[in-house]
Amino acid sequence: MHLNVEVSIELNCAFIPAMQAAKWGRIVHVSSIAALENQGPPSYCAAKAALNAYVRSLGRYVSPDNVVLTTVMPGAVFTPGGYWDQAQQTRPEHVNKYLSERMAIKRFGRIEEISGLVAFLCSEHASFCIGSCFLADGGQGRVFQPTDY
Repeated sequence: MHLNVEVSIELNCAFIPAMQAAKWGRIVHVSSIAALENQGPPSYCAAKAALNAYVRSLGRYVSPDNVVLTTVMPGAVFTPGGYWDQAQQTRPEHVNKYLSERMAIKRFGRIEEISGLVAFLCSEHASFCIGSCFLADGGQGRVFQPTDY
């Protein structure tokens, strides 16, 4: 909880007052698809859900000062030296199964795909995104799974 929620609160406390005084600011917190569904340990999922709820709530309070708080909820993103990089080297069958069964686009996300979304959310173009939580998961999530078309 400390790393996934409390540090975000501390950062907001440090930066939001100056943003409010300037009448402009953007803060993007990195959450996770785990905030919406079981994608890891329950404590991690609960922490990311709490972060989203906190941003949704606080975002309303600071929005009159043109301060926009958002979260990005990435799915599986390949990072050099990260979990999926190590799994690719040690358990390639696990990685291939995961990609074929869980990722609608059959690949991991790229860092640039998440950072591009964060850059947008830090811009003037995000002025209507008050407290919004953006899912960027390559179709990994199963939150909304229709049974009929």
